[in-house]
Amino acid sequence: MTFDDAMTALQGLDGAALDLLVRDWRADVAVEERIELAAQLWDTGETRPRIAAAKLLTQARIAEDDEVWALILDWAGEPQALAEGAVAQAVAKAGERRLAADPSRLVELADLIDHPALEPRRTALAMTLPFAKMAFPKDEDLAIRETVLDWAALLWATRATRPAAEAWVAALARHDAARADLWRSAREGERDAAREASQPKPRPDAGEAPDPDAPGAED
Repeated sequence: MTFDDAMTALQGLDGAALDLLVRDWRADVAVEERIELAAQLWDTGETRPRIAAAKLLTQARIAEDDEVWALILDWAGEPQALAEGAVAQAVAKAGERRLAADPSRLVELADLIDHPALEPRRTALAMTLPFAKMAFPKDEDLAIRETVLDWAALLWATRATRPAAEAWVAALARHDAARADLWRSAREGERDAAREASQPKPRPDAGEAPDPDAPGAED
């Protein structure tokens, strides 16, 4: 499969048709070639090839997948590319699979959660969504879930990323309603505290005469 062949095949394809085409590529093209082709498709800067690039690397089992993971992380750090919602979703799905294959990679998402742009933050959080959806998490999964809940709290604090955080917790609520409710209560407490802190403090009237009977008043 050459780059030119891929670009020709992608013309006019969207949705299910694009998914079927890329599924065939995954079956027929070796991983090394797919990595190279995915990088070339991404570098076009076009929406359809970038979606195809991410889908080329979306697979549960990939032997020696460090290069794949590194490429996905690079894409997830490109705010302009992720401004296309379909591209961001495809990158997040590819990241999900690699994170599931090696959960220790979670630490590598921390830089994206702290990214100055909104899109990488949302995409990094979306990569962790399977940990919200686990019906029977193990202890190590619960530890990851707590880390991600802390990240979700950071995203919740910014209005533009708040929906992503709330969507993650909504997915968690279907499997662990008590933990989701606890997280939501904490956010409400933060909101109430912020509102109280923003209220103007009462101050004594500068023109009011001092009370002669007040403690410390002169005789």
